[in-house]
Amino acid sequence: MVSQPPSPREISGRTALILAVASLVTGCALTGAYWLVGKLVGPGWVAALILHVPAAILVYRWQRPVLRPSWQDALPAVVIVAGAAALAAFSRVLGGGDVPPPALGWQQLAFILLIPPIEELVFRVGIGTVFRQRGGPLWGAWFSAIVFALAHTGPSLGLPLGPFLLGLACEALYIRSGRLAPAVLFHAACNATVVIFALGDARWLQWLRLLYS
Repeated sequence: MVSQPPSPREISGRTALILAVASLVTGCALTGAYWLVGKLVGPGWVAALILHVPAAILVYRWQRPVLRPSWQDALPAVVIVAGAAALAAFSRVLGGGDVPPPALGWQQLAFILLIPPIEELVFRVGIGTVFRQRGGPLWGAWFSAIVFALAHTGPSLGLPLGPFLLGLACEALYIRSGRLAPAVLFHAACNATVVIFALGDARWLQWLRLLYS
């Protein structure tokens, strides 16, 4: 049975300001931590695991989210994967342009299989819960997605569109279902589109660069 999401609630200007500042500070702190650990250990996915695995364990022990998936949990992920495959196949059949695919390896596998469950525990169950408790499902999800987006960009100004939209989508899936599996599978599917486009028609990575930046 799919749980009904809680109704959004109004928040005061003071609460909105607190959430905004907290999201900026948290996101920038995570960005700095990624950059620093990445300088020490090398690949970004290794830095993410080093930072998030201990946090994910603590979050799991704190919240005990529902991890058992149902078949409905995979539907959004299937749509994303099938859509990406169809786009890559269609443009490849039409031809035009010869863009060599980027090298694929352990990093891509990590971003599909390892990073999504760990990050969803940290961002949706951990950080997201804190923001939703303060701002309700709507504004809590919004500011949690800002943290997620800021954490997925380098030390620069601006909010990357792709990670922000992914954060919002995963927040919505988690709130709507009350389970973590839909968000994890959707996150993994979105990461998998990089591999799908790279193998099918790498031009899509350039055409959709706003989503992959």
